[in-house]
Amino acid sequence: MIITFTINYDGDLLPQEGQHIELNDPLIKRRIPKEIKIPLSTILNVQPSAIFKTLKKFVGEHIQKGEILAETKGILSKKQYTSEWRGVVKEVNHHDGTVVIESEENDETMTRSFFKGELYEIEGNTIKLKVKNGKEYPLQKATADFGGAIFIATDNTLATITEEQVKDKILVAHHMIPFEEVKVETLGAQGIVSACPLSEDTQLPKAHLKQLPDWGKVFSESFPYCIVSSNSNTIYFYA
Repeated sequence: MIITFTINYDGDLLPQEGQHIELNDPLIKRRIPKEIKIPLSTILNVQPSAIFKTLKKFVGEHIQKGEILAETKGILSKKQYTSEWRGVVKEVNHHDGTVVIESEENDETMTRSFFKGELYEIEGNTIKLKVKNGKEYPLQKATADFGGAIFIATDNTLATITEEQVKDKILVAHHMIPFEEVKVETLGAQGIVSACPLSEDTQLPKAHLKQLPDWGKVFSESFPYCIVSSNSNTIYFYA
C-alpha cells in the first residue's frame, strides 16, 4: 500500500527515494545562520558613536578569521580587533557600540522521522510511503505534522497509564480531560489523537477525528503506527 502525504519543512530532506526509513532516523537538516555580537566600543575603549571611524570592514563585506575588523590609533599606541569568525558584517550599531557578524559556521538542527517504511517517491513536500497496509481517516483539526508508534487507550487505561506505555508514542483515545492530557505529556507522549475535541493545556501536537463513528474502526483495527498530515487534515494508521 502507498500512503501519500505532505510535510511542512524548511531545510534539506535527507532520505532518498527507494530508501527504507525507520522512526527517529534523520529526516530534515536545517542550517541556522549564527550571528555573533561583538562589543567593539568596549574592546577598543571608544565611544559607541565613534566605532564607525575604527572599522576596516563595513556592512555587507566579507571578513576572514584573523582579519582586522577595527583599529584605533593613538600618539604612542594602537588597538586592533581581529575577527574570531569567518563571515559577513551584518550590522553596525552606533548606539550600543556593537558589530554583528553572520558567521559561515552555521548552527544545525535535525528533525527526526516520525514514520517508517519505504520511500517510494519524493516530490517537493509530498512523500509517497510504501507500507504493508493501512487506513486513512479525515480530521477535524491537526496542529502539526506528526506521528509514530501509537498506544490506544481506553477510559480504564487512561486512569492507570504508565510512562512505559506512552513514552515517545502517540496516544490515541476516545476523549480526554485536560488533566489527562497534561499527565501523558509528563509521561513522555509525543502527541495525542482523539475522537473528541482536545484542550490547549499542553504543547503536544494534537489531532481530532472529524467523524466520531471512525473511532470504533480505529480501535478495532489497532494499527501500530500513524501519520498525521496537517496540510490535508488526514490521519493514516498503518503497519
